[in-house]
Amino acid sequence: MQPAAVETGPDRPGRRRAGAHAASELAFLRFVRRHGLPAPDRLQRPVRAGSLRYLDAWWQHQRVAVEVDAAHHRSVSAWEADVLRGNEVQLAGRHDRVLLLRFTTGNLRHEPARVAAQLAAALR
Repeated sequence: MQPAAVETGPDRPGRRRAGAHAASELAFLRFVRRHGLPAPDRLQRPVRAGSLRYLDAWWQHQRVAVEVDAAHHRSVSAWEADVLRGNEVQLAGRHDRVLLLRFTTGNLRHEPARVAAQLAAALR
């Protein structure tokens, strides 16, 4: 499986080539590259958790998934849905021990060293 590629422009076809559906996913790929971390094996990993769910980034060998929450996740209703969705993903993946990490776009901008350290620790 080829690692996810980082597209260079903001165009939607480029996003699709990288496997990204949101600007926050592209920002995360750039973050990973900038911090010398291994690229995810894929973006938008499907998971069956009651219904089909998609995770923003996935490292197959390490069994690590990342969700990046952008501004649209900040409303109370979106946050409440995300919390339950995260639990469903954890429960669906517990038989193969999936580790789900969550970051906000603010974390990527304002706490980059902390995010990079947490991701690096998970990928060891």
